[in-house]
Amino acid sequence: LNAKLSLIVVFHEIMLKYKKRFMEQFHESEQTATNISYAIYNYLATKIQVAYTYTNLKSEVAVVKIKLVGCQIEQIKRYLKASVENLNDNEIAYIAKVAQKEFGSVCALR
Repeated sequence: LNAKLSLIVVFHEIMLKYKKRFMEQFHESEQTATNISYAIYNYLATKIQVAYTYTNLKSEVAVVKIKLVGCQIEQIKRYLKASVENLNDNEIAYIAKVAQKEFGSVCALR
């Protein structure tokens, strides 16, 4: 759970960076941009899985490696289309591309 929350916090910072840019580029309201953020957070919460865990006995630290299942652009687009009202195809494509790029190394492409 902490690993999921940590990743969502990281994406909160990323979404803040893109929120203003998205609103300016697509002339969308702050509420729409916020709804997109919520959709991305929910996507992360439902798609993150534990890849493996291990304990470093010497340093007494437990490490949890996570992966995000479902990083294909088409999956992200479908999720956004179902989750956020009134987005056009260009907006959805832009958001999905940014999300996939920012998901980066936690993606488990299948």
